[in-house]
Amino acid sequence: MEWRFIEPAPGQDFVELAGLFDVVMVADRRYLVMNNVWGALTPQTLLVDVRNGDFTVIRAEHDGGEQVASYPAIVIGCHWEISTDGSGMPVEVRRLASLLSSWSFTPIDSGKWNAAYDLWFSPLTDSTIGYPGGAEIMIWLDRRGAAPDGSLVETVGIGGLEWEVWFEGKKRDWVYIAYNSKQPVREVNNLDLLAFIQDCMRRGWIQRDWYLHAVEAGFEIWKGGVGLASRGFSVSLTRKD
Repeated sequence: MEWRFIEPAPGQDFVELAGLFDVVMVADRRYLVMNNVWGALTPQTLLVDVRNGDFTVIRAEHDGGEQVASYPAIVIGCHWEISTDGSGMPVEVRRLASLLSSWSFTPIDSGKWNAAYDLWFSPLTDSTIGYPGGAEIMIWLDRRGAAPDGSLVETVGIGGLEWEVWFEGKKRDWVYIAYNSKQPVREVNNLDLLAFIQDCMRRGWIQRDWYLHAVEAGFEIWKGGVGLASRGFSVSLTRKD
């Protein structure tokens, strides 16, 4: 993929991302928003508030194939060679003291999609070629017509909610883990992301000397998508001395 950076004009508060891999830095470069139409060639456009990273899908013509068409998302950290400023990532998992995130979103009653966090891990500090030999943790808060890849392992309680744990041993070059909320969740405040990482470590799916590269939140879209909106994303990371 070849990222295309969109530069807002001075005083411009909103931009549109319409290219497959259009990206814009937001909130003084602390975060980035990406259109990320990685699984299809169907049109998609985001309207992004560059002051805070809030975005809305205003055009999407995905037709509902088996492959995910896109994952429009807001990102902190390092995503396939592009990095935000001052994130503290990549960071060794063993050095994580806390990792908290808040996020809310607007769902829609059509199409096929999920609303999910995406956390990326690798034994390497370089994310230029992705995350070979590492892992991807997805945290599904809500969904319509979709289910995680892999197999259902069990149900666990984290953060006062019940989550289905799904696992696929090799998805491309990394293992895939999904925590699927049994009840729709539309907003989280200071969600303890480290608790999910620690659960994966106990299962042997993530190693303490691997690196956390990025925390992302957005929508995997198979079909439709117009009206999905992301609001108020923030991440607070504290390292151990």
